[in-house]
Amino acid sequence: MSFERIIIREVSVTDLQDLVGLFAKYLQFYKRKADANKMRQYLETRLRLGEAKILLAFDEDRPSTPLAFVLLYPGFSSLSLGKIYILNDLFVEEFARHSGISRKLIDASRKLAKKDNALRLDLSTANDNIVAQKLYELYGFKKDEIFCNYTYSLN
Repeated sequence: MSFERIIIREVSVTDLQDLVGLFAKYLQFYKRKADANKMRQYLETRLRLGEAKILLAFDEDRPSTPLAFVLLYPGFSSLSLGKIYILNDLFVEEFARHSGISRKLIDASRKLAKKDNALRLDLSTANDNIVAQKLYELYGFKKDEIFCNYTYSLN
């Protein structure tokens, strides 16, 4: 698979079938239950309400088989007084990793965020995900040394 042959396109509600199988693999990768109906409903709701942007990557020779996706959530920053995007999920099929797809998805994410006049693109990754950290830093993402991130589970 060649980096030049990768096509990136934004998902609409009518394209969800292309995404659901890949999203199930993403959830399984993180050892989460992959319920097809719940996933479809979640993704459809996010897209219909404009709460997410999803980009899919394909090899141009197999345009009906997605290889990877990135899920972006628009948000706002009070300190920056503007719009931001959160790159929440990036997943590449195992056999397609190390082909440049992640780089193309990051490029497309940055372009989409800029087009939407966002001030920045934020993301987080696991502390032990060194491969991803190196990729993000290669692209100019800066590790936040000022703020600590916390999570409080409501479930």
